[in-house]
Amino acid sequence: MIDQDTRANFDTVLVTAIHVSQALEKLPTDRVGEIASHLVTQNVVTGLSISLLIHPLQRTGIPGLPATFTVTDLPSLCILTRGVVETYLTLFYLAIQPISIAEREFRLLWWDWHEVNERIWSLSRIGSKAKGLETFRKKRSELRPSITKHPNYSCLPDRLMQEFEQKRPPSDAVLMKKAEIAEAAGIHPDQFRVLYKSLSQYAHAQPVAVSTLLSLSATSPEIELHFGLAARYATSYLLFSVRDLIKIFPQGRNFTDEKFWKLVAIWSAVHKADLAKVQR
Repeated sequence: MIDQDTRANFDTVLVTAIHVSQALEKLPTDRVGEIASHLVTQNVVTGLSISLLIHPLQRTGIPGLPATFTVTDLPSLCILTRGVVETYLTLFYLAIQPISIAEREFRLLWWDWHEVNERIWSLSRIGSKAKGLETFRKKRSELRPSITKHPNYSCLPDRLMQEFEQKRPPSDAVLMKKAEIAEAAGIHPDQFRVLYKSLSQYAHAQPVAVSTLLSLSATSPEIELHFGLAARYATSYLLFSVRDLIKIFPQGRNFTDEKFWKLVAIWSAVHKADLAKVQR
């Protein structure tokens, strides 16, 4: 289904991610460190699910299917890979990007603002009578002046400031576009857009994804190309997650090896490149 090197590289990164995540889990840290550690753990868990897809087990005993079979599940791999990508972008945005203390503080305020509004919206729509609803409303009331009085409030994009002043729930928990975050993380924005859009085709069952799947079979050579690309993207963004967590917790370097850092160098260079120029 995919080549041995792709599997081996993913396994190297996943095992390293597990060791680093476990080693740093109980270290004392601040809120930024807690969020960063959680996000990497989240990507590790997703990575374990991806591992099941790139190392598919033979299945038996399911009525209506052959006595023994394996599954080549490209849509799930793409969806899980997109999750790894988005989680990495959140990690970089909240915890890694070099910004002022005030900006980091404001990003966390906006993060909390988004959460509390999402919880209120959901509970209100289902007519919940839970006490938690009033707790969230109280927290929202407390957050509003904290945001408006913050020195970075005036830097809010016009659209978000308008939403805030009209007391509308925020449309996003982050204050940058995904491609902007990717570029700040050293990833070429055009390359990121193509990657993200191609993975999203499968998340939303868009025509490109449906057409691609209709043209493939479990034995066609093209399935290896699509599957291998998604697996390599998952490898690289899980790799970046671990690399960046080590920036917060340098102790994590003790659980890495030469192969891991070689992969960091390779994938950093790959994602930094303008592929349009490479093709020309």
